[in-house]
Amino acid sequence: MYSITVSENNNPEFGAIPIFRIVPDKSLPADIFVKINEKYIRFKITGDNLPSAKYDYFISKNVESLYAKESDISKFFDWITQVKKEAVEDIVAEVGEDNREVAESYQNLKETVVDVFTAEELSDEKVLDLQAQAADFIEKVSKFKTTINSIAKLTRFSQNVADHSLNVANLSVFFSLVLGNNHQLVLENIYMGGIFHDYGKAKMDHEILENPTHPRYEKLLKSHPEVGVEAIAESKVIPPQVNTIIVQHHECYDGSGYPRGLRGEEIYKLSRIISMANEMDTILSKYPDSIEDGYRAGIKILSEDGGKLFDPEMAPHCAKALEHAIFGEGAS
Repeated sequence: MYSITVSENNNPEFGAIPIFRIVPDKSLPADIFVKINEKYIRFKITGDNLPSAKYDYFISKNVESLYAKESDISKFFDWITQVKKEAVEDIVAEVGEDNREVAESYQNLKETVVDVFTAEELSDEKVLDLQAQAADFIEKVSKFKTTINSIAKLTRFSQNVADHSLNVANLSVFFSLVLGNNHQLVLENIYMGGIFHDYGKAKMDHEILENPTHPRYEKLLKSHPEVGVEAIAESKVIPPQVNTIIVQHHECYDGSGYPRGLRGEEIYKLSRIISMANEMDTILSKYPDSIEDGYRAGIKILSEDGGKLFDPEMAPHCAKALEHAIFGEGAS
């Protein structure tokens, strides 16, 4: 659990700040509060940050808003605007000024993903908004070859569930495009599959998921694909192809995966792509100080897998394309 301090005065006016607008791991501009039993309890003070692990905890508990004193609300929204602007500039520095619209779309998508994930039940309205943003994003990144290569560079160190979801979605679209799957609807489905692939995990007990020695850890972990599909089953707007991607994203080409032990062509083609993207981002997360070293390690695994985890025709091709996108023409 988190450490909290009860405010000396629970009566001042407070304003809600949607959690999807709050940026984790950044120094906060003012005190921030949680609301428990109609009381506002100071959670973090000015200058502290909201750690990514706690951010994911709030998402798993469907906490949609944190709070600040009304006198500090403008500070928060100025801070949110500035941090978002800095994030866009960081991405533009990586992918080039020509891809500024892609960078802006990416940041908007990240907010929307968190907004959707924090809801106790999926709202079709929010999912439709997410689908529309994803479709617009995909249309942008699939127009030009330079932009297609740049989408791989949008993958950054995963700090929280939203980062990981978008990293997997971005890499999945990149792999799809280099494999010749350029139909807009296919790309939209795989992007949504990437976003929702760990939705089940996002709703699970993070104290167990972060503790591999817990007696329930393995069972809980291996149930998350099916839990995710069950959790979104009520949505009328998520295509069945996305459900298939979610439930199969941990199946392995040699049949050693879960939850059903499917093998080879039994595994849906888009699930095979998501599987590679998911593994790549997991590897990247182990190299927080050198994303290039992370890419090298991931590319090596894809290249040398030989049909164990991944489709043996897809994986080497995707590895070569990723190597070219990240390291350029002279890569070997």
